[in-house]
Amino acid sequence: MRTIMLTAAAAAMLGACAPTVSQSGGAGSLSVPETDYRVWDGSEFQSFVKNYEGDEMCAILSSAADWDRVMAPAAVMNQRRAFAPPAEFWNGNAVYLISRVAPPGAGFTVERVQRNGDRVDVHVNFTAPADGSSQSKHVLMVALPKPAARAVMFHEAGRAGCTATAR
Repeated sequence: MRTIMLTAAAAAMLGACAPTVSQSGGAGSLSVPETDYRVWDGSEFQSFVKNYEGDEMCAILSSAADWDRVMAPAAVMNQRRAFAPPAEFWNGNAVYLISRVAPPGAGFTVERVQRNGDRVDVHVNFTAPADGSSQSKHVLMVALPKPAARAVMFHEAGRAGCTATAR
């Protein structure tokens, strides 16, 4: 997976998530403005999602230990990208991750992110090309300011989908 080298400026940007919210959606649901979360497609770090059962997996990552439980470093020659966010990133941020096995060329986009009590709802679109002869893992990560939610639910096409709870 491709990624960018994290410099002090990039680390500052990652931690710049401000906890501003506005009322939207169902009762008790707060929309998170796009400026208050970061979306990563997996290319930001020289890491990959570890193997998992089934075609889809989601997780809440609120520490370096959580990252290491779900992600693995992809050591490749001549790459200078970080394997994970810097340690100080986890002091103020959590990452909500979804991964799906699909043909190359597939990908996620975020429609909106909402905080609903102790749950984060991430509304996504997934574009998949016609079936091919190979499959790969496609990942979407949303970084939000802490406190970390106890659960995350990814919604697709208006339907609830992959759900994870904090460990």
